[in-house]
Amino acid sequence: MAKIGLLFTFVITVVISYNIHNEYYPDGLSQPLLMKTSLFVAKLLDDVLWCLDYVGVVDLVRSKRMASELLCKTLVQTEPDIQTEDVTIEGIPVRIFKPRDHTDTDLKLPGMIYYHGGGWTVGSIDTHHPVTVYFAREVKMVVISVGWFQSCAIFAVFAGGGCSCRSLGCFHLISRIGQPNSCNNDLVGVLEQAIRALLWMSSGLSFILFLALCCCETSYRLNPEHSQKDGLEDCVKVTKHVIEMADQYGIDPERVVVAGDSAGGTYAAAVSLVLRDEQFRPMPKVQMLIYPLIQAIDFNLPSYQQNTKGPLLVPSEVFWFLSQVHAKNNDYIPYLRTNTHIPGHVRQHYAKDLLNHDKAIPQENHYSPYVLPNYGSGDSDIWDEIKDQLLDPYHYPLMAKHHKGLPDAYIFTGQYDALRDEGFLYARVLHNAGVSVTHYNSPVGWHGMINFVYINRDSVIVMKTMCDFLREKL
Repeated sequence: MAKIGLLFTFVITVVISYNIHNEYYPDGLSQPLLMKTSLFVAKLLDDVLWCLDYVGVVDLVRSKRMASELLCKTLVQTEPDIQTEDVTIEGIPVRIFKPRDHTDTDLKLPGMIYYHGGGWTVGSIDTHHPVTVYFAREVKMVVISVGWFQSCAIFAVFAGGGCSCRSLGCFHLISRIGQPNSCNNDLVGVLEQAIRALLWMSSGLSFILFLALCCCETSYRLNPEHSQKDGLEDCVKVTKHVIEMADQYGIDPERVVVAGDSAGGTYAAAVSLVLRDEQFRPMPKVQMLIYPLIQAIDFNLPSYQQNTKGPLLVPSEVFWFLSQVHAKNNDYIPYLRTNTHIPGHVRQHYAKDLLNHDKAIPQENHYSPYVLPNYGSGDSDIWDEIKDQLLDPYHYPLMAKHHKGLPDAYIFTGQYDALRDEGFLYARVLHNAGVSVTHYNSPVGWHGMINFVYINRDSVIVMKTMCDFLREKL
């Protein structure tokens, strides 16, 4: 039996090492071993959840929420210089971050209202705590993070017994490599931790079943239980309240930025449109859009074709999120994947200007495997079901009739992000409308990287660039 156990251990070690080695992480990006290990653990857990959902053991959406909570909590760093407070605004949970050393109550600070990412389906205040606390510390501003609290009891049940999710090998691994000075961990040490944790996770005792006893509802409301409109309504309510009651939060109402990443970046753009259309005053001074998704007409953009391996976010994951949003299930995934959710004549109409690849996207991004899309036939029935949502500018801000009168924009995109060219599209229409636009496309950027700001050097560089802009602008 001892020999069988050793053989099994050896085989699992080889398999895990091989998969970590082959995890996609573009050449030239910092800390490849640490990031490959982190990404492999996240994807492995995601694959397990997909399998368990397929056999009917767990609900995939809820399980993804639990997994993202647990994984991201291992990336949280304590910031003694920032005080936090969890409150509700208009019945919507928020977390307020304030610099502790700001004692002059007469001197108001700039403020940020932050909407977390997660494909309108997952994510929370906690998953983006590293991002918001970093902004508060570096810019010395008040940050109000809009989201929902995961006030849940979560258990992991195993074939041979039970233990808390926090002690799972995969979470132990990320917690270990995310400690201060972990950027300097030697290759052997990190690999040893990875193999030890993943061996434990892969053993016969680690057949994971998530049983979540949720004690709260989501607010900003998430899909598929709610709609994009519901979530946007929550974001607008908080934003208006904070600006109107800015003095209560120690914020200068003339120096407010609305910000978000991914779906949260979409909300930041949409909130700006809503406030402009309602002639709300004072308007936010800046909209900070971090790798946003701003349209759902064309999924044949170069970045979708070029970044099919990630890191982290791949086009198939984008389509899963959008199907949860618009179909409340997986029914639309095949149509979104093949870009047949839109009839050919509709795509051709928007390709003339708004979604014209040659006009909106720099030629240096037209590299292989990109090929010009074929504007063939699409499914008219699917289009009839969702066209009102896809053309709604409060869902997808690119579709607005005009973009004049919006706050100054900072748009961040990453070269290795499937959503990269979405930012180029929006930067163009804002610029043409006379809006001041700062667009930074990071040559080492990828989707989700800002959440790794406490363990990844590239993420630190990107976040410092954003903070430099905010200090200068506000």
